[in-house]
Amino acid sequence: MFYAGLLLVSNDAEAVRCGNKLIKEGDPVSRLERYCPEPFWIERWSNPALLDQSPYALQLTDGMEAWYINFGPRKLVRRLVFRNGILKSEQTLDYGFNRAPEKTNCSGSDLDRAGSSLVSLYRRCGVPDYESFYPVTVYPGYGGIQPLPGYGYPGQAIVVYRLIWTYYPRRGDTRIFHIEDGNVVQRLKSRQ
Repeated sequence: MFYAGLLLVSNDAEAVRCGNKLIKEGDPVSRLERYCPEPFWIERWSNPALLDQSPYALQLTDGMEAWYINFGPRKLVRRLVFRNGILKSEQTLDYGFNRAPEKTNCSGSDLDRAGSSLVSLYRRCGVPDYESFYPVTVYPGYGGIQPLPGYGYPGQAIVVYRLIWTYYPRRGDTRIFHIEDGNVVQRLKSRQ
């Protein structure tokens, strides 16, 4: 009996509550659209999938999306990752916000004081002036990197994507942020 209760708790830990509905791994994106607040940011990319074993050796790709859902300043923002429209994983980031500030009020020092997540940048300065992304090849099993669920095996090269946010603050040098899985992994300054 105790084991069943423990199992229920562990499943809830990997779920998102939107109102009185529970959203969990395996749910379609349409369930989220119906019950959760609209995401304030969506990342889109594609990942190599399994190689088709047909005589033509087709390379398949999975459509990937990461939705950032803001539940307000007293709750943590959730980053929900979908593969082909099905929820595959979720993570919590920084505390949310009432609404993002106007970009015109953002300065270089505001960006310097921003935390280490996409949420803290957005909360401080809103939408970036420029957005792009680039692929990074990683080797799971080396340097503590684990294979993504459903992708690869230790030692196999896989590609992950880093988001780049660029801000041109009203005062100060241009700020460039490299973001992976919702977290800032590199900050750069360049002269305007």
